[in-house]
Amino acid sequence: MSKNTKTILGVIITIILALLIFWLIYESIRTENISTNPINEISNQNEATNNIVNETANEVVNETTNEITNEITNEVKGNEEEQENNEQKNEDENKENSNTSETVEGTATSREEKAVEIAKKYYKEKYGNIDGVFFDNQGINGDGRYIVRAGSAGNLNNKFLIIDISTKEVTEK
Repeated sequence: MSKNTKTILGVIITIILALLIFWLIYESIRTENISTNPINEISNQNEATNNIVNETANEVVNETTNEITNEITNEVKGNEEEQENNEQKNEDENKENSNTSETVEGTATSREEKAVEIAKKYYKEKYGNIDGVFFDNQGINGDGRYIVRAGSAGNLNNKFLIIDISTKEVTEK
């Protein structure tokens, strides 16, 4: 082979290699035409997925709403029942409290009323006059004796009388 032939052959091989490299680069950069069918399929899949997600979310929201509504309804019913029970208990307690006072033997007078009567009698004997004096049962002290307040609304000199009903003993405090 002659020198010219070798040179021409080298140039042709170089041109072919250059074209091959150029074609490979072009193919890697070039964008392909994409058909719309796969996009529509993906779109349909996304739509189906969104529908499933929305239905599931709606079911969860509805279930949660129903649970909360049921809880609130039950709580309101429970509160109403509790309130009715409390009202019934209060009525029962009021009936019991109105009847808890023991009556003194031989009379229809309660022990509290008897303590007030004894206080009035004591006050009248000691101070002479009970006109304008108010007598109020204040309760029972620790040893079972009744406390009766004798005085008037604007008076600062109220007297507290401790009364033992069984012995009819009165002490002032």
